[in-house]
Amino acid sequence: MSNPGARSALRRLHPGLTPAVAVAGAAWCALVALAAMARRAEADWMVCPLRRIAGTPCPTCGGTRAAGALARGEPLEALALNPLVTAGLIVGPLLIGLMIAAPERARLPRSAWIGLGAALVVNWVYLLWAGR
Repeated sequence: MSNPGARSALRRLHPGLTPAVAVAGAAWCALVALAAMARRAEADWMVCPLRRIAGTPCPTCGGTRAAGALARGEPLEALALNPLVTAGLIVGPLLIGLMIAAPERARLPRSAWIGLGAALVVNWVYLLWAGR
């Protein structure tokens, strides 16, 4: 269900620019913008829907607050709020750059996906333990 026209238009801009890379880049930019807004407002309106409904944090709970802490220049606070999201916000732009610069080397092996899944579970356990 891919749009070949969009794919070829993106590849005309840069050979490594695929729809997945474009979406990842747009999502990262949206997170940066949200972090800037959160920095100004210190908003309490950004509550995880799962936490609001079930009272349990999701694996990315605290991610918006972590992005705000990074925007304020408080990396240790960001790590305490959500280590996995913090790492993703720091490493994300590097991975997006790699996907654009060397798309043939940017494909993650199966072991990396398993490692990411394990990191997600460990992060969730940390959030539950820390009461985030």
